[in-house]
Amino acid sequence: ALTEFTEDEDGNVFETRILTDRFVPRIRAWDLTPGSSHLGCALTISS
Repeated sequence: ALTEFTEDEDGNVFETRILTDRFVPRIRAWDLTPGSSHLGCALTISS
C-alpha cells in the first residue's frame, strides 16, 4: 500500500491511499477425461 499526503493552498491536507492487489491466476477443475488415471480428481492449474 502506498499512502501520499498533499496540501492545497488553503492548508487542507489530503490523504490518498493506493492499494494494489496482485492477481494470482489459479484454476480448479475436475478431471473428467475417460480412461484418465486422474478421473474424478480435483486439479489445480496455476502459473
